[in-house]
Amino acid sequence: MFLSISMKHVFLVVLVIAFCEASPVLTDIPEIPVYVTVRNSLNDTLNAKIHCKSADGHDYGVHLIDNQDTYVLFFMPNIFHPTLFLCSLSWKKATTLFVLYSYKRDHKRCDSECNWDILNRGLVGYSNPPGSSAPLNLKWPNHAN
Repeated sequence: MFLSISMKHVFLVVLVIAFCEASPVLTDIPEIPVYVTVRNSLNDTLNAKIHCKSADGHDYGVHLIDNQDTYVLFFMPNIFHPTLFLCSLSWKKATTLFVLYSYKRDHKRCDSECNWDILNRGLVGYSNPPGSSAPLNLKWPNHAN
């Protein structure tokens, strides 16, 4: 009986130590959804099309973004299976593929609100709060300029 109780205590102590060691990881677990907003800021009232897919295979379909309008994607990040969204974006002069959201790149850069602007010169991804890190600048393929 004494040995049995002692082993239970040892197990409990090991469990507490393991939990304490894991606590910094557990504090990074996202508890709120992420909103990614893509704003069409192209000149000359040009429209854009966006088509996004997640790394786990979910297809979000093709969406038309009217000039000065937005497309919003929201989701719960998953740190155990990398949260990743790849999108194609096209407008009159260009088509490109880009990573709209990557947990590894974006969870600290823009926290729960990530904002992108579609501009004639390329795509710009902003940090949140603004200015907390350098914006991401993605240029259009050469034939678009």
